[in-house]
Amino acid sequence: FADDPTLAQSTTIKASHILQLRQAVDAVRSTAGLSNATYTRMTLTPGSTRIAAIDVLELRDRLAAALTALGFAAPAYSQSSLTLFMTIVGAADVNELRAAVR
Repeated sequence: FADDPTLAQSTTIKASHILQLRQAVDAVRSTAGLSNATYTRMTLTPGSTRIAAIDVLELRDRLAAALTALGFAAPAYSQSSLTLFMTIVGAADVNELRAAVR
């Protein structure tokens, strides 16, 4: 992953982080025999797209489906509930997803 490790206080969450996580989630989905995931915001432009809670929520959901299909439990997250349009996406959210797909 780019900018690895993502530090809680110093790394800005970028479109490239989410795009890399989407690739990783799709790899897990492929292993589970599932098709690539679709997302509400399919196009994220590195450098100009602001990352939103929906980006993280959808990654969590798509990864959980793949892990369940493989017989694993869905991961638990420290910030278990992200609220659309209100929650600020942080490094912890990205780090937890990274750990879950590794």
